[in-house]
Formats: sequence, C-alpha cells, structure tokens
Amino acid sequence: MTFQVLGPVEVRSGDRNVPLPAGQAPQLLAVLLLDVGRVVPVEALMGVLWDGEFPASARKLVQVRMSQLRAALAATPAVLTGVRGGYRLDVDPASVDLARFRSLRRRARDVPPAAAERLLREAIELWRGPAVPELRHTVGGQRLAVPLDEEYLAAVEDCAAGALAADAGADLVEPVRAALLDHPLRERLRALLMRLLYRAGRRAAAIELYDEGRRLLADELGLDPGADLRAAYREILDADREPSAPAPRPRPAGPAQLPADVADFTGRTGELSLLSALVRVPDPPGTGRDPGPAGTGPGAATAVAAVTGTAGVGKTVLVVHWAHQHAADFPDGQLYVDLRGFDPHRAPVEASDAVRSFVEALGVPPAEVPADPDAQAALYRSLLAGRRALVLLDNARDSDQARPLLPGAGASVALVTSRVHLSGLVASDGAGPLRLDVPAADEARGFLAGRLGRSGIAADTALLDEIIRRCAGLPLALALVAARAAAHPASSLPGLVAELGDEAAALDALDGGDATTDLRAVFSWSYDVLSPAAAAVFRRAGRHPGPDVTLAAAASLAGIGARQARVALHELVRAHLIVERTTGRYGSHDLLRAYAAELADADDPVERRAAFVRTLDHYLHTARAAYLLLRPYRGVVRLDGPVPGVTVAELATVQDALAWFTAERDTLDALVRQAAAAGFARHTWQLAVATADFLQRRGPWTQLAALMDIAVRAAAAAGDRTGLAHARHQVAQTHHWLGEYAAAQQQYQRALDLFAEVGDLVAQGHVEADLGLMFERRDEPAAALDHTNRSLAHFQAAGHRVGEGLALNNVGWLHALRGDYEAALDCCRRSRGLLRAANEGYAEANVWDTIGYINDRLGRQDDAVHAYRRALTLFTEAGDLYYAADTLTHLGAAQRHAGDVDGARESWTRALRLLEELGHADATAVRASLDELG
Repeated sequence: MTFQVLGPVEVRSGDRNVPLPAGQAPQLLAVLLLDVGRVVPVEALMGVLWDGEFPASARKLVQVRMSQLRAALAATPAVLTGVRGGYRLDVDPASVDLARFRSLRRRARDVPPAAAERLLREAIELWRGPAVPELRHTVGGQRLAVPLDEEYLAAVEDCAAGALAADAGADLVEPVRAALLDHPLRERLRALLMRLLYRAGRRAAAIELYDEGRRLLADELGLDPGADLRAAYREILDADREPSAPAPRPRPAGPAQLPADVADFTGRTGELSLLSALVRVPDPPGTGRDPGPAGTGPGAATAVAAVTGTAGVGKTVLVVHWAHQHAADFPDGQLYVDLRGFDPHRAPVEASDAVRSFVEALGVPPAEVPADPDAQAALYRSLLAGRRALVLLDNARDSDQARPLLPGAGASVALVTSRVHLSGLVASDGAGPLRLDVPAADEARGFLAGRLGRSGIAADTALLDEIIRRCAGLPLALALVAARAAAHPASSLPGLVAELGDEAAALDALDGGDATTDLRAVFSWSYDVLSPAAAAVFRRAGRHPGPDVTLAAAASLAGIGARQARVALHELVRAHLIVERTTGRYGSHDLLRAYAAELADADDPVERRAAFVRTLDHYLHTARAAYLLLRPYRGVVRLDGPVPGVTVAELATVQDALAWFTAERDTLDALVRQAAAAGFARHTWQLAVATADFLQRRGPWTQLAALMDIAVRAAAAAGDRTGLAHARHQVAQTHHWLGEYAAAQQQYQRALDLFAEVGDLVAQGHVEADLGLMFERRDEPAAALDHTNRSLAHFQAAGHRVGEGLALNNVGWLHALRGDYEAALDCCRRSRGLLRAANEGYAEANVWDTIGYINDRLGRQDDAVHAYRRALTLFTEAGDLYYAADTLTHLGAAQRHAGDVDGARESWTRALRLLEELGHADATAVRASLDELG
C-alpha cells in the first residue's frame, strides 16, 4: 500500500488505485499526507479549500468530506482521526512517497558522489509530475505545494552535478531540460544543463541555451548572467580544454542583519515551538521543547509567520531570539528591516526602499539594481528562489506594507511582526498566525527573578506576583520595573509596587527615559494611528467602570452609531489595544486602561460630562428593558428618553436579560455610586431600582441593601417623591428577605404612604402584597390576610389583571395554611385563569407552588411533587434563585411525606445551597430539616 503526493494524489494497493471520493476529499488527503502523524487544524484545511471568505458552512463541509475520506480509507492501513480542533492521519511514513523522497535525499548527503547520484536518481523517479496539483488552486494550497517544487529542483540539480562529477549524465538531459522549461530563470539549473549538453557532444545547443538565458535575464530582470552561468559558458567556449567537473561554487557569505539577541531571554517555550511549526523549521537540539500543543503542528505551516500582539508584549524580542536560535537553518543569510509602521517620528519604510536594501545585501552591486520597483521585486524574489534565507520584517503597519517583501517560491522563510492583526497576510498569502499574549505566570516570575537577582526578593513569590499583576504581565513593563530596581538598589521594591497600584502614577513609574522604554510613548504609537471613532471608543473605555464593554455600550460612550462602533471595535482589536474577551465583550489590560483614562481626562470637560450622561442613559434604559422582560407585570418607573448618541442594547428574552444583568452587575453597582457622587440623583435611584429585581433573584442581598440605601438618599435629596417611594419599597423588600421584619414593616409603610401620595394604585397593591407575605412569615395570619385582601382590592381598582391573579394566589395560599383547601383551590383556579390569559408563566409558578402545598396536605404526594416540579422549572427559567429555593424546600417536604428520603435530602440540599448563596434567613430552617434526616 502506497500513498502518493509527488504528482496527483493517489492511494495504491499493488497495481490498482484505491478510489477516492470526488470533490474536495483528495485535497484534504493531500494536506494530511504532507503532515502524517501531526494534527492539522480545521482552519488550515479551510484555508486550502477556499480563498478569502470561508462559506458559513465551511466547518460542516470539512466534517462531511472527512467522513467520506475516512470511509474511503477504511480498507487501508491509514487511520484518520478527528481530534480537538483538527484532524490527524496516522500511516507508516515509509508508505508515503514524499517521505521516501526526503529520506533518499538525506542519505545522498552522507555517501560518495557515485552512490549519491544513484540515490538521487531513485528519488527523482518517484515524481510523476508537479506535486499535489489538487492544492494549487488556492493561495493556502499553493503555500503547501510550491515549496515541494523547490525540493524537486534541488534534487535534480544535485543529481546532475553528481553525474557530471562522475563523467556521466547524458540520460539526465531531458529531465533537466523539463525542469528548466518550468523555471527558466534558475541559473544553476541552466548552467548544469549546458554542461550536460556539452558532455553529450551538443556544444551548439549548450551555447544557444546560454544565449537564451542571457536574453531572459536581461528582459525579465534587467540583469546579466551570474558567475555560475558565465563560468559554464567560458568552459564550453574553450574548445581546447576539457571542461572540468563543476566544483561547487561557494556563495559569498550571506547577509547577517539580525539585531542582537537578548542575553537573558527566558520562557516563551510554547511560542517558540509554535513559531518553528508554523514555518516548518525543527526546534534546535537541546531546547527540550515539544512540538507544541495539538492543532499547532505543521498542518498550519507556511513559509510566512505573522506574529502580532499589543505594544510591549515582546514580539520583536521573540522573533529575534528565534532567528538567532535558527540562524544555522538559513545558511544563505538573515535579512532584517524595521518597517517603522508605528514610529511617530519617522515615516514608515517604503517597500521599494526595503527591497533595494535587501537586493544589495544579497550581493547585487548598487549600479545593477533596476530602477523600476516591480523589476526590483522580481529580482529580489529571483535571488531568494535558490536560497534558504530568513527575512524578518519588524513592525509592519499592515499587510500591504509587508507583502512586497515576502519571498516567492523556494525555501526561504519570512517572519512579520505587527501591532495589528495581519489578516490580509493570513487570508491571502497563507501566513501562519501567532497572536502573542503576555507570558504565563511562571515564565513572568522567572523573568523577574532573573532580572532582579536579589536573594530573598527573587524567592518572594507573593511580591513577584503582585508586580506581575500591577504590570498586567506585560514584558516591557516588567523589564522597566526590574531596570528601575537595579538602578536604585537601595529603594524599596514594595514602595514601587504601591506606586504601580496608583492609576495616576503607574505610567510614571514605567518611564524608562526614552521613547522605546516609556510605556506611554509606546502605547501612543498605536493610539496615534487610530481613526477618530476608534480613538474616541478607546479613550472613553478607559473611564468605563466595568471590566469590559459591549458594542452598544461602546457606541454610547463615544456617541456614535452601532455600525460605526462595530468598525471602531474591530479596528481596536486589530491594533491589539483591546481584546474580545468573550463574544461581544471587549476590554483592555490595566495599563492600557490607565493610558486611555489619561487621554479621556484631557478631553474637554463638557464632552466628558456628555459622555458620562450617555453612559448612564445606556445602562439605565437597557436595565429597564431587561427588567421589563423579567417582570413585565410590575409597575415601571417612567423614564425620560435617552439623550442623543445613546444606543440601547437589544434584549429579546428572559435569558438575554439575565445574561446582561449577570455580566453588568459590577458595572451597574459602580455606576450607581458614580452617579450619586456626581450629583445625578435621578439616574442614581432609577438605575438602582431597575437593578433591584435581578439582585433579589440572584443576590447578594447585602449588595442590594447598599445600593438601595444610596437610592433613598439620592431621591430624598432631590425631593423626588416617586423615586423615594420606589427606593423605600426596595429597601423594605431587602429587610424582608434578610429576616429583619421590624425594619421591613417600617419601610413598607413609608413606601405605601408615598405611593398613596402620588396616586399609584398598582404600586400600592405590590406593597400590600409584600406586607401580606411578611406577616405570613411572622405567623400573623389575620394581618397577612388583611394586607393581601387590600392588595387584591388595589389591583382590581386599577384594572391590573396580572396583579389581581397574583393577589388571588396569595389569598389561596393563606386559605391553604388555615386548612381551607377548597377555598384555596378556588382561588388558585381563578388566579391561573387570569395569569394564563396574560401569558405570565413566571407569575403562574407561584400558583403551582400553592397547588403543590394543597396536594401535599391532602395526602396526594404524587400530584404535589408534579406541581412543585412545574413551579421549580418556571422559577429556574426566570433565574429566580430565592423562589426556586423556596419551592425546593416545599418539594423536599412532599418527598419526605411520601417516604422518599433520598429525594427530600437532594431537594433540601439544593435549597440550602441557594439560600446560603443569597444569604437568606430561611437557610437555618432548611439546615435543621436536613439534620433531622440524619
């Protein structure tokens, strides 16, 4: 069984082909055979199948094609496995023609010329045409296929040179001529064919071949023939002298332009290995590095790697260190240019200037460099075509600046660094992406410990971790801290740490004294090239109180539309000034936030105030929309419309509302406090009240109590009676849930009086309902029923059907507690009718809880458990942790009455966990019930 890629992809069993599925399956098999035994990421496979934008169903299509391919290979020794993030083909490498070809070439290097020629002939005979033609229809596929051409040409050239050295090779004329037809500017190949023709007695053909090459070089590149071609020509012209075998012509020493390596480079082992894998270069011996995590192997390999990351993260240091480690892998030289893509003081390097400098470094005299930029680029690629060189393009502004400097076909490798995502190079040029993040904690500690070098300090893990946290793990910031500590050994390192903790002083502490080591300046190089909209979003996000922002929040911060904000956020992500931490939520590390905050503080005070108002309005109106999804039947506070420039988040379901409140909990808390401190009383109490229902459901209620205290003081100071009524109602509920009934009763009464003063019947009904529940908790059934009936009357007077349904259920609950189950069931039936008519599933959950209790008391435990489970489902879907816990408590009781001790224990354990999370007083009673079970 053989697997062939040196020509059209084939699987052969003896003298027959194993049928492969039509369509894209052969392309996928080709990619897998090029990297046998290694995981090929799905993204790499997609890049081979499609140019540019992937279809929406791309992953599914790859999965389908892989299933077809797996079925086709079922009768072969090959094992195709889907692993996390990609696919791997396991097969004996000796059965793959490419592996045999490479093995023969390696063996040829270590044997005498005659034996080497035989091995190389055997290697060449494995080729049936251009390798993997199936991959040559997309840029990603070409990046894998074209380097194989270079391997074939090198084998043909070495074989021809060996044959000439052995005074043989007449039979190689046609294979070499065929290779030259495909690569007519390859001078070594042309020189070898001239010598082969001359040895075969075809002197005129050899000279004609020289003349053809000279014309092609002049017309295509504006160059004269190189030394090797001229030497072959002179040998042939000298008819009186037997042409000597062409001794290998040593090239002039290649350029060595790399910047100095960092002497004490530490860590980054995973990134270094990934970089090696991306450009198909093995790690140097002795590094102790593994091939990298799954999904980062040569399946993603290309001749170009795009290393991107935020300012100060260590991109240049990493690639320069890698380049020094691998210098021996590039014997034809290492080229380097700082493209100055983000330098505020010097213009970016023009591609034509960089190409000219590279061409001259590769040995072309300045006078022979063509004037035309396109001709320069062609010459540059031609010079690299027969070489194995490394090209390091540092600080590229974008893909377009770097693209003209990429090597063409051949064995050279390019590394490109940039502060922006080089999506163009990845999508169109097949570059392998490496997004550099801050180093892992242990690597950062090792770096600091090595730089600080003080006994005791280097071993103080807590101190090192605090420095790392204050520096956001950013390598440049860590280096500046270490340098400052080394320059002032008598100073207190803990004092420097405290300075880093002060937002206003942190960036001052990280100023190394010049533009490249001043963190502000380094950040500014990325900020200064932003569009106005992206710059505004970045600045405003620096003063946003939460850890991240959504699209709608970013639009409101900057006062721009959602579409413009989306473009701005994508620009900031590309510039590595923010990251998309989770889907749709964007944030920066602390040092970038501090820099952004400084920029925001320098804005006009009027605009700063306007941005703060937009921020408050965004969160207030989105919180109100979320509240209405959670409690559509409750009375809502009337709001003024948002100011211009505000985008309200679009929420469609209860789950959307809960997810938004969960993500924004800390931001909302901070904004309530900021609004109060800035004197925005209306925003303060309205935002607090809009958040209260979520905090009642999820807790912690101590946070709710603190916010409501702020809301009461803000509404009172503004003389806002409606606001004060809502705030006091929420304060009362908080005391109620915490078991502080005397305080709750006092606040309920004050809220009731205020709502009566402003004439809000629905709000009075809700307060009376809460009073009824509180008195029921205090085991005062007469007072409970009195307040509940008042609640019912208020709702009926207001024509509020949902409120009426809730009040009827509360009346039914009180009847059930007194043992009047018929009256209780009648109330429940009426309640369910009203609530179902209003499509209020969440409100109906309370009714099911009451029905469960009635059935339990009547000895119908199966019906009780069924009703409680329906209630539990509805409360859980609504995200109401307290009432879910309350229903679990009742469910456990019904299960115990039915003799299901294990079920009761499970229900009560779940209830206790929720109540403890909320800090609710009911936890004590549930804990006692569990203790009784033993």
